[in-house]
Amino acid sequence: MNQGPLSPPRLLVVDDDNDLRGFLEDFLLEEGYAVDTAATLDEALTLLDLRLYHLVVTDLLTHSVAAPLSTALTILAHARPTPVVALTGWNIGAEEVKRAGLLRLIRKPFDLGDLLKTLEACIKVTLTPAQQRQEATALRFYMQLTDGDSEGLRSLCTDDLCVYGTGTTGATGATGATGTPHNAPPSAIRGQKAGRVYLVERLAAYPHARMDDHITFPQPGGLALRYLLSWQPTEDTEERTRVSSAAYLQFRGARISQITLTAPERFTAAIARLRPALSETEDCQD
Repeated sequence: MNQGPLSPPRLLVVDDDNDLRGFLEDFLLEEGYAVDTAATLDEALTLLDLRLYHLVVTDLLTHSVAAPLSTALTILAHARPTPVVALTGWNIGAEEVKRAGLLRLIRKPFDLGDLLKTLEACIKVTLTPAQQRQEATALRFYMQLTDGDSEGLRSLCTDDLCVYGTGTTGATGATGATGTPHNAPPSAIRGQKAGRVYLVERLAAYPHARMDDHITFPQPGGLALRYLLSWQPTEDTEERTRVSSAAYLQFRGARISQITLTAPERFTAAIARLRPALSETEDCQD
């Protein structure tokens, strides 16, 4: 994956064991990682809405023998395309974890040297030269999009561009083991002009929007971006609201042929989830 402007690699560690969570935070900070921690599912989802991560390492949290991966899968769905590693002492097979879409299994108790090797292997994924060119195209695309320049997007997309969203009504929101969405909903917007107009109109709901940071993840046939979108909620303030989002881009040659975005209702839910945290920030600034 391409770290983009974010360096060093940032990890989210989720574990309800206070001692282990604190130890992992201290240890990984000493090893040069940037680390955030969460003790609960809600804390983890809030941090995923606020920040970008190269990797999520999560305990299973749940105490359900019938569905031991349920909490980890909720985190995975929220974090995509960010990879998620399961950290557990439960008797769960590595193949079961991978089939569920989680990248790797780390068993408790673990050797610290093995832990570091595993994390490094999970993070150290590079883009091919073709994907590097695709990333440059994607960033130009977002620059044109945030400028509201529908015509400027023309040369970056194929004529049969298809735009759709994960989690939309009528969509399965399904993903393969790599986290790549498939099965576009019947309501997918097809055609370059319609797609460009839709994207510009959708972004118009967020005044003075811009992409502040991003991480790029390689995908079959293209790439995925996890990014921070910021905007000014009102004209009478310079404070900006920031929420993370994701986009999957498929390419044909050098041009974008398919875009899958976080569905509007899911993005709205993320903003609602963050409202208490944003209010606390505003109170501190006052």
